[in-house]
Amino acid sequence: MKPLGVAALLFASLLPLNAQQANDRVAGRVVSSLDQRPIAHATVTLQNTRQAGNKPLTTTADEDGSFVFSGVPRGTFRLTGSAPGYLALPYQSHDGFFTGIVTGAGLATDSLVLQIDPASSISGHIRDEAGEAVQRGQVTLYRELAGRITRMRNTQTDTDGQYDFEKLAPGSYFLAVTATPWYAVHPRADQPQENPQYRVAVDPALDVAYPLTFYPRALDSDGAAPIVLKGGNQATADMQLSPTPALSLSLRTPPGSPAAQRPPMVTRSIFGSDEQVPVQMVENVNGTLRMPGFAPGQYKIQEFSSDGRFQTTTASVDLTTGSASVDLGGNRDLANLSITIHLADGESLPARLQMTFHNPESDAFAQAMATDKGSLEVHNVPPGNYRLGLSGGPHPWNVLTLAVNGKPVADKLLHITTGGNIPVDITLSSNMPIIQGFARRNDKPAEGSMVVLVPAGGDTSEDLYRRDQSNLDGSFTLDNVAPGNYLVVAIDDGWSLRWNDATALTPYLMHAVPLNVPATGPSTIRLSEALQAQPR
Repeated sequence: MKPLGVAALLFASLLPLNAQQANDRVAGRVVSSLDQRPIAHATVTLQNTRQAGNKPLTTTADEDGSFVFSGVPRGTFRLTGSAPGYLALPYQSHDGFFTGIVTGAGLATDSLVLQIDPASSISGHIRDEAGEAVQRGQVTLYRELAGRITRMRNTQTDTDGQYDFEKLAPGSYFLAVTATPWYAVHPRADQPQENPQYRVAVDPALDVAYPLTFYPRALDSDGAAPIVLKGGNQATADMQLSPTPALSLSLRTPPGSPAAQRPPMVTRSIFGSDEQVPVQMVENVNGTLRMPGFAPGQYKIQEFSSDGRFQTTTASVDLTTGSASVDLGGNRDLANLSITIHLADGESLPARLQMTFHNPESDAFAQAMATDKGSLEVHNVPPGNYRLGLSGGPHPWNVLTLAVNGKPVADKLLHITTGGNIPVDITLSSNMPIIQGFARRNDKPAEGSMVVLVPAGGDTSEDLYRRDQSNLDGSFTLDNVAPGNYLVVAIDDGWSLRWNDATALTPYLMHAVPLNVPATGPSTIRLSEALQAQPR
């Protein structure tokens, strides 16, 4: 379920004429999504989604999976089924969204089919080049959703080299393994005088590392093979790691560089996102930071500012052919920001306001604090593109406008390309209304449709998108919508679409409803006409 909106007709005017009914019967059967087999003695709960803290109703299904809730008052409810060996899932579940059961609206709620997925798992053993168990290896599970592959969770191998990921939903998954050979020894450059023979005594055959390895045996994410689970699968994914000669990374730091107090972070790209690489050892040899023990690959250096707040990519490093040395950017042109905060609706700023700087390229955050004086000085900001976020007080804040050197910035990204003193003006709005509306299909309520709010103004950042799933009566709600211009669209079976990418939604936007959310106005905006659900 998610928000949408523009305004004027009463929300209730879109309800069926017999919407005054109450004390409905919510009934149906719990079945397996895999084969529609009834699930005997499943636990079924019914909880009102509009009344926080209320106790859910609970019942147990019969031998044929049937369940009944009688005398249910008017409202919108989350209907959930669970059973041993199955995932606990709500009615028509998609990516955490569900179809709410609406009672008291004259809808058929007594013949529902509640499908739940048999739980799947992925397990296996990680072995080394000799076939021995790799202990304490980190195994990372990734999942593909709506065209994107994202990290899901981690686990460690046990003493037998075994790992397990349980209670997985149907879908496509990927595995990556990071480990260190138990016998690996990396020569040091700064050996103490009492042990001058250490470096020459290290056998080069022991100076090795395991590359980051993707299932089944790929050395980069482009070669990773998906593990497809269809529900109830118990997949086995064994992997074997092969060592390679370890390489070192040397970072030359200028005098007074922040790297002397906080070493830079090393990252690598995995499925298009930068992830931190564990560093086994850092030596400081006459102002050069030496990091041994890397497997061959492509890496990035993320350097921190002197106060540790900002980080920026200072270099990309190719370690595929040998060790490398990099000069850190100690003389980069840093900016000093003078930020003035304005309010669109005449409210007073809270006593303390936290400002975040998010660099979408490195996915790094920095923070600063402002007071109710409405001004803030932020020093030593490295080059980069930053999205500003603010929080504090009883409600969220939205950056309505942003201007740099007196010039408005359409995408509301703070683009820092040079140093010096830079004046920044931002206007905030606390108006983050919810959008409510209905989706229709052939003049009937469109239940289970994916509803998407797509930004259509100068700022089209992903964090402005909203999504919801329509309820049994076609209703939907989109929360915390920032002021601006949008398009609203309803799509049947659209859950595999890349919903927060306007390009992927282009075929559907021709029939979208335009919406303007003003900087000031009501806390709830109700659409005056129903959306027409479009087929996938």
